[in-house]
Amino acid sequence: MRHYKIAFGLIVTFGIFLLAACSQKNNIDQEESSLSSVAGGKAVQVELPEGLEIIRDSAKFQTVTEHQNYNFDTDNQYGIPNNYAVAESEDAWYFIEQNAMLYIWDKESKEYAPLCSKPDCKHLTGSSGCDAFIGDAWELYYYDKNLYTIVRQTDTNDNNQHGEKLVLKKISLDGTVKEDVCTIAQCYVSEGSEYDDDTFTIMGIVHRGYLYYTYNFGTGGGNLDVDYYNNGSNILYRIKLDGSEESQCILALKECGAPETMCMKGVGSYLYFIDSQWDFYGILYRLNTESMQLEQMDVGKIYTGTYAVLGDKIIYT
Repeated sequence: MRHYKIAFGLIVTFGIFLLAACSQKNNIDQEESSLSSVAGGKAVQVELPEGLEIIRDSAKFQTVTEHQNYNFDTDNQYGIPNNYAVAESEDAWYFIEQNAMLYIWDKESKEYAPLCSKPDCKHLTGSSGCDAFIGDAWELYYYDKNLYTIVRQTDTNDNNQHGEKLVLKKISLDGTVKEDVCTIAQCYVSEGSEYDDDTFTIMGIVHRGYLYYTYNFGTGGGNLDVDYYNNGSNILYRIKLDGSEESQCILALKECGAPETMCMKGVGSYLYFIDSQWDFYGILYRLNTESMQLEQMDVGKIYTGTYAVLGDKIIYT
């Protein structure tokens, strides 16, 4: 697993894999095809997951009715770039360090320390007795006075096949309470088979009660339809933060793309993202989270990471 550091030494990359469930009707640009899965240690053909219908005619865009004002407790912290394992509460900043520990920077005291208040704790990496230790965690989000992260765990299924699963975990702001909400993805392989860990990535945001995410696992870095969607990779999903519903497929991203540069933003009742390519240009989409209508914005191909949403205006290059 490759990690990168920024100020405060926080992690910038992530990972996951595994096959997730999708329902809902889809109308994607590419020709509908099958995808290969390496689950079980051998290739099998499964149907390409279906997502939402894409609406291209702006006259058919539905108007949102809920309030669009920013809510610190429930809305995406879009000032923090995607893929940064950092989150902000009213009183502190939180970071995941490379030693699998959760750290806190208190805004008032300006102190930076492991998120553990146990007396005499040495905060050793791998110590289950330290509140700051959270394991192989990727991503960090603040929502409604709690923290959320995605933890990668080894697992064995009923057929004694080994594998890994991705668990959405809820953490109290003082680090004392940790709860496994649900498994958002999983993959098992036959004995002697291995994962392609070098292409293992995940990115997502939390916005108004949902985790929006995409991942890459077992594709070998390939960009063709025969391996690009291996194990449900390179597809945008969403799942409720309380784990009360199955994950939902929003869109199968375009082949030969670069999902890690899709630049997701939650603004009011909308989720914005770019289905980007390796030249860092792509198509801008907007998901109306009230009507679940997926809208393709009529702005042509735009450069990823440079667009901003200000009210009803989109600024881009």
